[in-house]
Amino acid sequence: MMYRQIFVGVDGSPCSDLAGEAALAFAAVTGRGRCTGCHVYSARMHRQRFEDMEPGLPGRYQEEERLDSLRVTHDDLISRGMALISDAYIAPLAAKAAARGIPFEPVTAEGRGYVEVLRLIRERRPDLVVLGATGHGQTPEVPLGSLAERVLLYGGTGDLLLVRRPWNLKGRPVVVGVDGSDAGYAALRRAAAVASAFDAPLEAVAVYDPFFHSAVFPVIAGILPEEAERRFDFPAQERLHDEIIDRGLEHLYQRSLERGAALARTMGARIHTVVIAGRACPQMHHHAAAMGAGLLVLGRYGLHQEEESLIGSNALNLAR
Repeated sequence: MMYRQIFVGVDGSPCSDLAGEAALAFAAVTGRGRCTGCHVYSARMHRQRFEDMEPGLPGRYQEEERLDSLRVTHDDLISRGMALISDAYIAPLAAKAAARGIPFEPVTAEGRGYVEVLRLIRERRPDLVVLGATGHGQTPEVPLGSLAERVLLYGGTGDLLLVRRPWNLKGRPVVVGVDGSDAGYAALRRAAAVASAFDAPLEAVAVYDPFFHSAVFPVIAGILPEEAERRFDFPAQERLHDEIIDRGLEHLYQRSLERGAALARTMGARIHTVVIAGRACPQMHHHAAAMGAGLLVLGRYGLHQEEESLIGSNALNLAR
């Protein structure tokens, strides 16, 4: 399954430009993809801030008639100016799409950025949403922009691609996390389709944590009364986890990978599998970096999904 309807957010920032290139690459790879480029501007916010600043204007501007004239002038400049800026943001991407023969639709909207983007996604239901991981407000302390994070949290069940680097899968693997969950296998199918389409290798990774219990047992031993500690039987509990549970987890994740690998091969993907011991988020992050991954693919949830959860903790932390 590859993507036919692709929605990309555009704001002229470096990551947005990279997102546009990635969106066109996905649209072009099948020869049947269509791309929608969207920019949202907020004229109303500027109008409100201007009104908030009016009491601080010099006295000669405080007459109501003069204030009304200023408001009209400001509103006209902001509304027309921001619409022109929106068109200017989208125009380069539209030109690139035309040069590659990719059907392209420009869309502009007025309002709060994340609100309008979410509205448009729900209305249009694209196969893939592509966003820059950050916008113009990028700082080292905030690795994921507020709009991207809100779309990640509230954008529903569709696929989302967050872009930080130039799109390039030449000689670089697609790395996918597999944990045996339905969402994990769905991520594997997406990753296999992308790897096959772009002729990239596929690396399926499963991470299990055999160290958690060994770290927690000493803490428990330090707080339990002596009688309770004897009843808990720490030596027996530790042997149970070392010999059965932790090793059993490794075999469980290995079997999940084997099932996933068989599925990926039916889709034409060149797949390699690896099981890693440790905490899921840091191990996935370090392994993808060590492999020079061109793309990291994750299911929205893992094995422990709850109704109250908007997204799994590992998916959220790795997106950040």
